[in-house]
Amino acid sequence: LATYPLYDLEVLYQYQGRLDESWEYFSQAANVYEQIGYQGGLSAALLNLGVLKDRRGDFDAAIDYFEKARIISERIGEELAISYTEFSLGATYYKMEDFRKAESYLKNAYKRMKRINAKGYFGYVFAFLSSLYSSLHNCEYAVRIAYLHVQNMKKINSDVENGRTYLSVARALSLCQDLS
Repeated sequence: LATYPLYDLEVLYQYQGRLDESWEYFSQAANVYEQIGYQGGLSAALLNLGVLKDRRGDFDAAIDYFEKARIISERIGEELAISYTEFSLGATYYKMEDFRKAESYLKNAYKRMKRINAKGYFGYVFAFLSSLYSSLHNCEYAVRIAYLHVQNMKKINSDVENGRTYLSVARALSLCQDLS
């Protein structure tokens, strides 16, 4: 329990762009979680260390952290954590322009999220899938995914999701319009 304030601080630092401090605290949390055997916390800390590597453009290291987090999440049966690591892998492969792997991980993440009814997380996947299909000039799929994104946004009614959704729709429509 003593690590929860530490975890809040590391997340705050990450969102403030204080990546070095965030790295330090997530690393400390990972060490503590490993020492006390708290696998769920260790998986979350590793996932966030991967996010920090991704944000710095060190995609290979990010993938290593995401894979470690996924393995732990699978071992403890934490479905939401598994789906989020799959999403993170897909997003990172997208940034690496390995669209085949990106699509596979993103689709798996969506299927798992759908199975566990994690609608609040669909937007992450929809945004990257729509961008992926736009990048591949598959406008029909890009717009179809953007449409699903809008439908999900209406169901969950979240301001954050609204912004993510409209950016996804605008990107799909913009790229597809450029091709016509």
